[in-house]
This record gives sequence, structure tokens and C-alpha cells, in this order.
Amino acid sequence: MMIDEKCRSGPLGGKPVAVIREVGPRDGFQSESRFIPTGFKARMIGNLADAGLSIIQAASFVHPKLMPQMADAEEVLSMLGKRPETRLVGLVLNFIGAERAKRAGMAEIEAGVSASETHSRKNTGLGRAAAFSECEKIADLCKSSGMRLWLNVQCAFGCGYEGRIPQDDVAELAGRLWSLGPEYLVIADTVGSGTPEATCSLLEKILRFAPSDRVFMHLHDTKGLAVKNLLAALEMGVTRFDAAFGGLGGCPFAPGAPGNLATERAVNILESKGFSTGVDLEKVEETTRLFHEAMSGRTL
Repeated sequence: MMIDEKCRSGPLGGKPVAVIREVGPRDGFQSESRFIPTGFKARMIGNLADAGLSIIQAASFVHPKLMPQMADAEEVLSMLGKRPETRLVGLVLNFIGAERAKRAGMAEIEAGVSASETHSRKNTGLGRAAAFSECEKIADLCKSSGMRLWLNVQCAFGCGYEGRIPQDDVAELAGRLWSLGPEYLVIADTVGSGTPEATCSLLEKILRFAPSDRVFMHLHDTKGLAVKNLLAALEMGVTRFDAAFGGLGGCPFAPGAPGNLATERAVNILESKGFSTGVDLEKVEETTRLFHEAMSGRTL
């Protein structure tokens, strides 16, 4: 596989760097029906940070009735305290959530728009136009407050309601979001319907306006193609990926969306391709083991 040459340079001529953003504490925890104690959430996030995962999606600021598992976001962040070496990101669905995240002291927030009108309404209660309007207000808030902004395109490869979304439409939406000035653009395969061919062709369109080092791929493994899609993204020069320890997660408002790309698999694949991730694989595996033991009722 030919990797884009602009990925082939690392600090002082060392290995090229690939970045993994850990999303298990948000995308994974929210999928658990059993409430996870606040202290245990903070412990898991701390363990992941200690494993070298320097960017962690730690919480979402969503109405507690919509997402009870995330109702304690402020308390989790308070328990974590200051971690200068770790970037914590909070997910928001609207401007109200962004204001809540700001009050909680979040330095980075993520918002977005679904490429699927139906998924958008089920996920946020807003149509795509209204969701984009919320992103505009959130972008203004970030600019005035100094918060870093991530913006995402959900259902970029289709959804369980509408099937595949035309790639030109997805790229057009991504371009509009990019025009709002985010630090990063996240392309989300929310239901895991992407293929290597579709990954390459969509990224070819998106990389016309967004630099490859500002694009993250959020891959689900519903059909077992997450690793192949990761490799396709690498071929296009994208070296930043979302992943969840133990492969946790899946959008509760997107039928057929179980499981993110596992952090452990992402580390193994990227390092086998010659990239440095800075992640201690044994510590991630230990965190996954502790989590599953706790959720099975043995230690929680």
C-alpha cells in the first residue's frame, strides 16, 4: 500500500506519527444501559490518559433525559482535575450544550451535522439546516471564548434510515462545516457502512479543501471493515483516527451501529505500518479488562 509521502516525516526524522483520539468514555459509555458510577468513569479516563492517549472525548453535554449516562459530565471533569498533557473533548448537540460545556471548563468541544435528515432529527431533534445553524452559533462561541472547536459529519457513508448518501452532498456539507473554522473535521462512518473504495473517493473530495492533518476518521466496525477503511484513509494521507478501548460504542439513534474501531486494533495496525502512536498497548488492554470485569458485576 502506498502511503502519502506527507505522512512519512516524524520529529527529527523518526517514525511518522499517527494520532488516535480515544472516544470510549463518551461513545462507549453512553451505550451502556447500566449507569456507570462517576468515580469509575473518571478512573477509566485517567487510565487511558496514562496509557498515552493524549486526546480523549471524555463526556457529552446532552440533556440528561436524552442521555442519562452522561448526566454527570461536570462531576467527571471535576474528578479528573487538570491534566496538561491530555486534551479532553466534550461533545455537544446544540448551543445550549456548548454553553454548559464552557461553564464546566471544557477547553475543546465537538459539534456537527448528520448527512442524513432522518438521523439528524432522531439524534438531535433538529433538521440538518437547524443543526448547521447551531454549529454556526457554537463556532462563534468558541471564537469569543478561546475554546477549540471540532466539527463532524455524521452518517458520512449512509445510515439505516436513508441508505447511502451521495458523496457530493456529504462533501458539500463537510465544506460548509470547514468554512466555520474548526481545528479538526471529523468524518464519521456512524453505522459502519463505509468501504475502502468509498473512503478513498470521499476523502479525495474532502482533502481538496481540508488538509489531511486536520481530518479525523471515526470508523465503526459493524461489517468488519473498520481496519480496511483505516488503511484506505492512510493511503489518502489521513493519519488521525477515533477509536474506543475494547471496541465499545455505537450511536443509540442509528440502528445497526454497534462498536467503534477498537483502540487496541488501531494501535496494532498503525504501528505495524511504521507509525508511532505513543500509546502503551498493555495499559489500554488492562483498562479494557478492568472495564469488562466491572460491567459484569464483579468489581463495580
